[in-house]
Amino acid sequence: MKKTLAMLGACVSLITPALAQSATVEELERRLEQLERESSSRTSVSDVDLKVGGFINAGAAATNNLTDNVVSGAGPTEELSPPTYAGLDEEVTYDRLTSAGIQVQANVSDRVSGTIQLYADGADDFDAQTEWAYITYQFTDATEARAGRLVIPLYMHSQYQNVGYALPWIELPREAYDIAPVRSMEGVDLTTRFQTGNVAHSVNVFHGTLDIDVGINGTNATFRMRDITGINLTSSLGNLSTWLSYVGSEANVDILPGTSVYDIDNDYGYFSSAGFQYDNGALLFMAEQTQLSIANRWFPANTGSYATLGYRFGRFMPHVTWAEVDDDGYNDVRNDPVGRFLYNGLASHQKSWTFGVRADVATNLALKAEVSRFYDLGDEAQSAAAIPPNPLLPAGLPAHQTGSLFSSVPDRDDTPLVFRLAAQMVF
Repeated sequence: MKKTLAMLGACVSLITPALAQSATVEELERRLEQLERESSSRTSVSDVDLKVGGFINAGAAATNNLTDNVVSGAGPTEELSPPTYAGLDEEVTYDRLTSAGIQVQANVSDRVSGTIQLYADGADDFDAQTEWAYITYQFTDATEARAGRLVIPLYMHSQYQNVGYALPWIELPREAYDIAPVRSMEGVDLTTRFQTGNVAHSVNVFHGTLDIDVGINGTNATFRMRDITGINLTSSLGNLSTWLSYVGSEANVDILPGTSVYDIDNDYGYFSSAGFQYDNGALLFMAEQTQLSIANRWFPANTGSYATLGYRFGRFMPHVTWAEVDDDGYNDVRNDPVGRFLYNGLASHQKSWTFGVRADVATNLALKAEVSRFYDLGDEAQSAAAIPPNPLLPAGLPAHQTGSLFSSVPDRDDTPLVFRLAAQMVF
């Protein structure tokens, strides 16, 4: 009898912790279920203010026939490959001017919201990228902070540079907007709005980082921008608005494997822009100047600018744009073949006239047509100074080839033309 009681006692002592553990697990499961129900209740779609919008750009472009080019260079006369402009040649292409984006904003409270924008570009094989992904906290009606993947506000039109419908042109003036071809960064910003008399202002300060892959005369390099710190001011009075911006950053890039002589290593770089716009509903006039420079001996200081004049006649707006990009600093690398090679890969020098017309044919839909004439391509002084020939460049480098948004531009009497047609909408 005593043995039986002892065995029962041992069994009870073994079973009791197991029962207690079972009760604990069941309690945890009940708590988790309760939390899931509460979370589901708090984040129900019916409780979130969702806003969905987007845009589509559909376009076609080509250049005039530039295939009959024979030039003399440092070597014997040779035939060059046809020049191209931003991936275009004499055959009509649809992908480079075709793109789309969709944006979702979720307002989860009066102060907190989240925004995601996906963007797909035909020039990048329509691989969808997360253009924006950030959280916004609204301190007051006039002040807000954001964190995440943000637009980097380098230019006057940075906030909507992908949205063709919001612009008079089919594409932005590349002479100014290709100087720093970046759109997004990872970081934080703070925006506040205020009045001084009748003038409304918006000040935006930001900090972040970004990486961008670039090609330098056929070589690939990744620019890493760290500790990006910037400020911009937008002011408006009636039909007139102005824009001022300055951004500083530490730049890093490994140029040639196995050597650090030409690397950019925590060199200070800056980007500045200034612009204004006058639009009274009929007359449109705007202009902007941009500049990028890095404190490195071979990096060119590129300056771009444009001016646009347009006038609306009902649904139609013809417009004309003059644009220019120029480089500075070539004398620093004149006697350095490698530095000259790197400099010429990023320097730009050209001018253009663009004539276009926009027709607002339906709600949120615009049809556009443009023709651009390019001239003063490349810097003759740089080409002349490239004697003896740069050993890293092919023999027979033609005058005007260095430093332009065209690739392989020969020395010729006529000038390249680019034709564009597009339909652009927002929804």
